[in-house]
Amino acid sequence: MAERARHVVDRYSDRARIASAQHKIERTVLGGAASADSILDAVVRLEGKVEEAEAELEIRRGFDGSSTAPSLERRLDLLEQDEEIEKRLAELKKKIAESKA
Repeated sequence: MAERARHVVDRYSDRARIASAQHKIERTVLGGAASADSILDAVVRLEGKVEEAEAELEIRRGFDGSSTAPSLERRLDLLEQDEEIEKRLAELKKKIAESKA
């Protein structure tokens, strides 16, 4: 019985954390007004936060001596993905600018 109750509590706790995370994401992305400019600004801010967190993780890994750094091939793949994202973002910005004109 206690195990079942603990399972139910864990499940609700997980759902609460998920809902809270989703709420934070919506607040970050939509911020104030949901105009195209504010959404793009939110994406840029979110990108900065993610890059900062990744940099902190990389630094920590360097300090603790773990050698889980990605291979050169993996890093190149990631760079290609970044380039594709940048290309798509530029296209979106261009479309938004054209729609305003």
